[in-house]
Amino acid sequence: MSCRLSVCLLTRNEEANIERVLRSVQGFTDEVVVADTGSTDRTVEFAKAMGARVTSVSWDDDFSEGRNVALRQATGDWILWLNPDEEWIAPPPEALRSLIATTDRRTFGYLARVRSIPREEQPTRFSETWDFRLYRRRPDLRYTGRLHPTLSTELSKAVTDEGGLVRPSEILIRHLAYRSVLNESKLRWALRLLERELQDRPGQLRYLTEYGRNLLLIGDRRGHDVMAEALKQLEPTWNDPNAPLPHAQILLEYALTTAADLNRSSLGAEQAQALALRWFPNSPPLLWAIAESFFRSQQFPAAAVLLEHLVQLGASGAYDHSFSFDPRIVGPVSYTHLDVYKRQEQAQALALRWFPNSPPLLWAIAESFFRSQQFPAAAVLLEHLVQLGASGAYDHSFSFDPRIVGPWPLLNLGQIYRALGKTTDARRIFESLLSDPEFHDQAVRHIAELENSTSASR
Repeated sequence: MSCRLSVCLLTRNEEANIERVLRSVQGFTDEVVVADTGSTDRTVEFAKAMGARVTSVSWDDDFSEGRNVALRQATGDWILWLNPDEEWIAPPPEALRSLIATTDRRTFGYLARVRSIPREEQPTRFSETWDFRLYRRRPDLRYTGRLHPTLSTELSKAVTDEGGLVRPSEILIRHLAYRSVLNESKLRWALRLLERELQDRPGQLRYLTEYGRNLLLIGDRRGHDVMAEALKQLEPTWNDPNAPLPHAQILLEYALTTAADLNRSSLGAEQAQALALRWFPNSPPLLWAIAESFFRSQQFPAAAVLLEHLVQLGASGAYDHSFSFDPRIVGPVSYTHLDVYKRQEQAQALALRWFPNSPPLLWAIAESFFRSQQFPAAAVLLEHLVQLGASGAYDHSFSFDPRIVGPWPLLNLGQIYRALGKTTDARRIFESLLSDPEFHDQAVRHIAELENSTSASR
């Protein structure tokens, strides 16, 4: 079985990278095809010196056309696609040769693991994604998409109709992400390509999502309208068990992290959390966003569950490989947040053990439970504070604001009882505060709200 291998690249001013990537494939490729889009540095010179065949591409804001030129120039039976800021890591040459020589006819190509390293000084911290990089050359092989090209819909359908398969593999490619610094100039350049792509093929959810995100990255608030439009497209799938496409992760992360007054879609943070955990239970960026939300609202036990899951995913590598992310969120940053939670949990346990009748400590812990909506736990402490205030049996070591053993815990207890559906108890609490001048108006308002909610439920 014929198994000639062509390595293809698209370049522009890559003299700092081209020798490294070509050196990484020396010894196992039959040819290297470089499609250059107009380099003004020594990229072409260096590529030719490394044995590559270089062809010029007229640039028209279209990465897919550049890739297609390279594919048309290739003569191998198999194509391996690499980018200039990458390098081949594994498997060794003989193993790759064996893979393509023994591949059955149904297999169209292979997914590779792309290991993205965001910081040069920390090469062991990385995220990995799956990407389609090794595939058979065929006459209808072509890419579409001005930015982040994908194989054409027509080709994908033809391969599917033929019963063709795409399989995972042991291929590992290292992406030196730190060599491509994202700045405003690059973002505006990407926006230009995205605008042209959406003009060519309107309504594409993937590109619409990226367009909105890039607008927000440069501080353009039009991005909120674009993200709302993209989320509107996603709305019919909200009850589906599985995500309609991987890029839904980006939209959910937006809904999870954007302030309610800026999010112009109908998808709120709570529903976004439910969708994220259903569709992408192993997505580090989404798990991190939800954990951060829980952490900020002091829902520490809920945050701890997600943070521990992130740490486990980092250790096992079993996370969602759809998108790259900051690898620290499956390692040291999650550990740090877990440590804060555990120290706070430990401090609460010590306070209740050592000073079970200390009003300031009981009030602080009850407030924490109240803010994180752990109402039953908060109610126990608030009731204890009221009892201490009535009996005078509190710890007398230090002075404190006497309202924390009187009207304050009563007011919070009333709100908790109402939240728990104990309307009779809530009314009793609020009525007891009517005689207190400082809390009279609040008590009246809460009683009125109780009456309105009771009337509405009839």
